[in-house]
Amino acid sequence: MDADHPANGVNFARRNTSRTTVKQSLSLKNAENAAMVDRVRQMSIDLGRDAFIRQALLRRQGDGDRLGEIHCPTLVIAAAEDRLRSRDEAEELAAGMKNAELVFIPKSGHMLPIEAPHAFIDVVVPWLTLRRDQHARL
Repeated sequence: MDADHPANGVNFARRNTSRTTVKQSLSLKNAENAAMVDRVRQMSIDLGRDAFIRQALLRRQGDGDRLGEIHCPTLVIAAAEDRLRSRDEAEELAAGMKNAELVFIPKSGHMLPIEAPHAFIDVVVPWLTLRRDQHARL
């Protein structure tokens, strides 16, 4: 089978997206939820080999020094039980912007929209509605 065959990408992603790795992206409670672990793992597999490699090799240089250039209202949403990004990182991100609001969503890890979709929506929708209403009054 040729190296570019789609099955090779699927096999690569399966080998490199272990359940242990996926569990690290979830809150401690959700890390024990086999269905959620499988769902997140399958999402990685579905992305395929090339996307997996690009994400894994991506060098992410911080732009923290440029956060002050952001003047628009910004909602920073962080997961209270995120084991990949710290609370300090979220606080630093929000503090770097002039008009940012920081909200921590409890009982969720790094995969927040998957782990706590209703809590996520309950934060985002009112925030957007308020901004829309403020804009309409201008």
